[in-house]
Amino acid sequence: MKKIKAIILKIKLFLGMKVISLDFDGPIFNLEHLHAEHILQNYDKKYHSSEVTHWEYLYENYPTITECWTNWDNYKKAPFVDGALEFIEELKKRYGVSALQIVTSSPVSIQEEKTKMITDILGIDVIHVTKEAKSIYTKGTILIDDATHNIVDHLENTSDFGILFDLDGQFGWNKEFIPCERSARNETYDEVLQCLEKNL
Repeated sequence: MKKIKAIILKIKLFLGMKVISLDFDGPIFNLEHLHAEHILQNYDKKYHSSEVTHWEYLYENYPTITECWTNWDNYKKAPFVDGALEFIEELKKRYGVSALQIVTSSPVSIQEEKTKMITDILGIDVIHVTKEAKSIYTKGTILIDDATHNIVDHLENTSDFGILFDLDGQFGWNKEFIPCERSARNETYDEVLQCLEKNL
């Protein structure tokens, strides 16, 4: 299925389409809400995304946090980020649904259900990444992602623009990223829309 979607993307790019690759967990789906609930219930601690200073922080400090991502019954309880659904609709209005793809890191255990949820609610094609680099599937597109390593990988392995999404400036894990000519840090959906308008 991934190979078929990669071929479809190449056809779109060959036809001159502008394509936007969106990360799901973080920019669209509010896993931080789920993390806070899990940490409070299992560790009796209050949690905020600003405390996460590096990507492995959650594993190191709250080992059972992986239950939020690997178990569908837990994962599906997370809400969408406030304004995310309206943001997606605006993207569809401006660029068309065929110009959008979700490229999301997902454990195999939830991929089938996650795909169904995203396609049912958002109506957007989904590509799941497990161990491979996202840039395999984002070449020729603008990538919107909250993870520094994904944006850096995209910038190093494509000639395309990348938007690091730092929701309201509260994502502690991506503060070390310094934008270059082909990238930007955006904290709101309005900023993302403005950035896309300038760089697509």
